[in-house]
Amino acid sequence: MITSRRAFLKTAALGGASLIIGFDGRRLLQAGNASAVGLFKPNGWVCINSDGTVVVTIGKCEMGQGVRTSLAMILADELEADWTRIKLLQARPSADSDLGTGGSDSMASSWKPLRQAGAAAREMLITAAAARWKVDRDGCKAVDGAIEHSASGRRLEYGSLVAEAAKVQLPENPPLKAASDFKIIGHRIARIDGPDVVSGKARYGIDIKVPGMLYASLERPPFSGAKVKRLQEDKARAVSGVRSVIKLPRGIAVVANSTWAAIKGRTALAVEWSEPPKDAFDSDAHWKKLETASRETGFVTRKEEPPPGRGAVTRTIDATYFYPFYAHAPVETMNCVADVRENRCTIWAPTQAPERLQKQVAQLLGVAPADVDVNITLIGGGFGRRLGVDYGVEASGHFTCRQSSDPASLVAC
Repeated sequence: MITSRRAFLKTAALGGASLIIGFDGRRLLQAGNASAVGLFKPNGWVCINSDGTVVVTIGKCEMGQGVRTSLAMILADELEADWTRIKLLQARPSADSDLGTGGSDSMASSWKPLRQAGAAAREMLITAAAARWKVDRDGCKAVDGAIEHSASGRRLEYGSLVAEAAKVQLPENPPLKAASDFKIIGHRIARIDGPDVVSGKARYGIDIKVPGMLYASLERPPFSGAKVKRLQEDKARAVSGVRSVIKLPRGIAVVANSTWAAIKGRTALAVEWSEPPKDAFDSDAHWKKLETASRETGFVTRKEEPPPGRGAVTRTIDATYFYPFYAHAPVETMNCVADVRENRCTIWAPTQAPERLQKQVAQLLGVAPADVDVNITLIGGGFGRRLGVDYGVEASGHFTCRQSSDPASLVAC
């Protein structure tokens, strides 16, 4: 979970003084004020601004599963935050980040560190309030975004305590709530970004637009290793708005001024591909191979004997089930916007593997990974397909076209 420190601190500074706590998925790292730029090198942050806003940096991508809201719920509950004051900040990759989303482990891997971060901030705010009131902290408690003193009835909002709380030593093992005390976890909570999704305000990768961008539509071969027999490149180039036709290792790209022109140009190519070789993949043959293998002695993963007192097995039921292959085909088509300039590349992509994308693009362009800025957008379905980064690499490295005097940004559709 990491955003660029500069961008995070800029966001945090909007509220004046801020309490920031970092964690790296294993342990709490640091606490302090947003002005102390040199102190923070964590893999994630929770920031409480002086206006009471709680900014949660989310290191997992949103593919429609609501994970950003779920992760915020974990931290907010332990923090005793006012849920209406929660804001999300999408993390971006850096040298020491690990932002991959896959394997259905977003909740499992984030559960403990998020609770610890929320609990640490809560305890620090309690200590700060007790010190200001000059009372025993045991008489203070966190309730709905504020610290209350039971004996006197006094109450201080989180935002008013952040400067003092930032000076409190970070607790190593802050006490965690009992499950019976959860107020947010386990309850029906509306997605934070739900209204934007249903109203069309949410920005997915396919929605990204930058000035002067060109668009690319790719014609893929029907099977791996297919060769082009013939194509009508002249007809594609004759389509109004088409700028270029580029042959790639895995297809042919038509680059144009608009999506419509790129798609029309791609259709005009009328590509004819070579026939599959004799050793090409055959689905029917593969099914027969799998069925034959299922009859052979395999590796036993579990063996259960009849319960004590039961008789011996007298009848064995045998059946073969065929389960079809499912295409990893998300609703939002694979896409990426890449703005490639002299020694820097800025990417907007719906990706499940931002570090992988960053490293491969950097290697292709011959720049340092730090010079490839990856912005993770909302994702219209992942299903593992977006763990691959081929579409982002193609957009970043193969389309160095010019719309004006600067290298153009492109979308791979």
